[in-house]
Amino acid sequence: MRTRGILSLLMAFGLCLAAVPAAAESCDECHELSDIGDGDRSIHPPFEDGECLECHLDHGDEEKLMLAEKGNALCDQCHERDEEDFLGAHKNISGDRASCLSCHDPHRSSLTTLLRTRRHRPLAYGRCDQCHRFDGRLHKAEVKELCFECHEREEFSRNYGHLPVVEGECLECHDPHGSRQRALLVDRYTRERWAQAGEEDYRLCLGCHEADTFTGSGDEETTNFRSGSRNIHQVHVEGRGRTGKVAPDRGLTCRNCHEVHSSNYPRLIRASLDCGGVPCLRLEFQNLPEGGTCSVSCHGKKSYNRSGADPGLTPTPPSSPPPPAPAEEISFSEPTELEKSINRRCRSCHQDDVQSFSRTYVHLPVRQGNCSACHLDHGPDNKLVLLDRQDRLCSRCHDLRSKAVRSAHGEYSLTRARCTECHDPHAAANPSLLYFLEHDPFAERDCGACHGDPSEGWSLGVSINQVCGECHEGIADSPVPHGAMKGKGCVGCHRPHAAESEQFLRAQIPELCFRCHADRRFSRETVHAPVGDGDCGACHFPHGSENAGLLTRPYPLQQYLNYSDESYGLCWECHDAESLTDSSSTADTGFRGRGNNLHARHIRDRTIRTELGERTARGVTCRNCHDPHSTDGPLLIREEMDCGGVPCLQLEFHKIGEGGKCLGGCHARQSYLPLD
Repeated sequence: MRTRGILSLLMAFGLCLAAVPAAAESCDECHELSDIGDGDRSIHPPFEDGECLECHLDHGDEEKLMLAEKGNALCDQCHERDEEDFLGAHKNISGDRASCLSCHDPHRSSLTTLLRTRRHRPLAYGRCDQCHRFDGRLHKAEVKELCFECHEREEFSRNYGHLPVVEGECLECHDPHGSRQRALLVDRYTRERWAQAGEEDYRLCLGCHEADTFTGSGDEETTNFRSGSRNIHQVHVEGRGRTGKVAPDRGLTCRNCHEVHSSNYPRLIRASLDCGGVPCLRLEFQNLPEGGTCSVSCHGKKSYNRSGADPGLTPTPPSSPPPPAPAEEISFSEPTELEKSINRRCRSCHQDDVQSFSRTYVHLPVRQGNCSACHLDHGPDNKLVLLDRQDRLCSRCHDLRSKAVRSAHGEYSLTRARCTECHDPHAAANPSLLYFLEHDPFAERDCGACHGDPSEGWSLGVSINQVCGECHEGIADSPVPHGAMKGKGCVGCHRPHAAESEQFLRAQIPELCFRCHADRRFSRETVHAPVGDGDCGACHFPHGSENAGLLTRPYPLQQYLNYSDESYGLCWECHDAESLTDSSSTADTGFRGRGNNLHARHIRDRTIRTELGERTARGVTCRNCHDPHSTDGPLLIREEMDCGGVPCLQLEFHKIGEGGKCLGGCHARQSYLPLD
């Protein structure tokens, strides 16, 4: 047996592919590269070497997957599961308690150690302890109860449940660790609204349900969805193109009409059609003793009866609950139903956000209180974490390649688009969740004003600053530009299409500023008044300035400076220059001793007499002793002097009644009391 130097468990499963240079020629005749993984970051050595028969038997004419050994025993031929490295990588959980294929792809992966790209959230974050104890057993005796610690119980406990759900067998359909399929499904289950009628689209369903029952046309096929001799399941699944009517030649997929976990209606029928992940057309299903009726805009009201007789209009049996109120009738009275339903963990911190969701148009996951549909639990880092890149996340419910969506977006491709540049992901006052304010070119739907030909993508052709400069002149021409202008460009702070905030800002100030500037500098015990008011613009221009630090007026950054009123222009916007700089002033500035104005004594130039004669010493600037934003001590006094931008000499300031004392390094310890 060979031992390969790979830390994790590399498994063998699935069809052997040979669209790599060394693949076995016999396999290459039937199998395509797309069948065996989606990346080249890690490749299983037997597959890379074209040695398919190290793991597979030649399946011959039966065309069935045949492995040389069953399950993990095949992996054990090359990998030692008792080795320290293996146990450490698997949190010391024994490898015989799970299938290797739960976490690893047997051929290739875009991740290291052949990890599957779709993994259970706790596994992706290395939190095996959320489900397992250190001996590898589950924390709870029942899988279903363990799942309900994260997944809302309501979705699985309506009046009618899918059999695996009722029996608590979540793992009948889902792998607990990882999968090639979305939602960690153990086999393919199409999430699209339309699909070709083929068993490949329904492999998960056909693990329990007989294919011929739903696609066969014979009288012997009974699905409880027949009208005389017609198998109505077949009519829907195979599509109606063959009838000559205006309809796609693809069929409706199961998820359009049936819930996957539980429903308030018999046979898991939905209240509304699932139009690509978004409830839309009302089904209005009624269950009748030998059939039923449903009304949907695809075909109006239809009825069916297995015997072929007229089903009449027998009312829905009492056991069937009334249809729930449509979404538009949801009341937002205080406390709102939304606030009641929103994930409690999210609501505890985001109460203000929840209040803002009570608008005319509410995103469906928000209306359902289902934060986890888009977000991960961001934990102690307090950072927004989405489940996926924006375009991929939105495409789970919205078909971004459909003709209608492309047309609404000027025929531009939405691949890698950031949907929240135009749409509020939670709630909005405008249809389609568009933001309240719209940039003029966007409001006129004139995409070509900034973008090039749709066939060339969203390319601007020039830098974003040049595009903005066509209308907004002079903003980027300041001697001291904002660093963000050079880095992220205008769109680093402004939304280019639509926004909720004035000036199309991505967030309110100062939160927008804190995205780049650490808020710790601005939130210590004593805060400068403009900083406390969140008014960064009181001292700084947002785009550029003639002064260092984007300051609106001159402010000395040097340690020493010959005094002039102009040099302290920013300070004198709020502070009285005379009281701080006139040595004869009797104004109490909080820094007086023995009749001396100690502010003036420091700021003003002074004459020093030595044996070599007299010389003029420059004054000490404000920033030496005071921080312009916030400090942990009183009066914005620093703990250390600012020696030309570098902290140096300890100030050791102590407040004493109406005065204080400090050790500046420039002189011995000094104290002052205004009454002296």
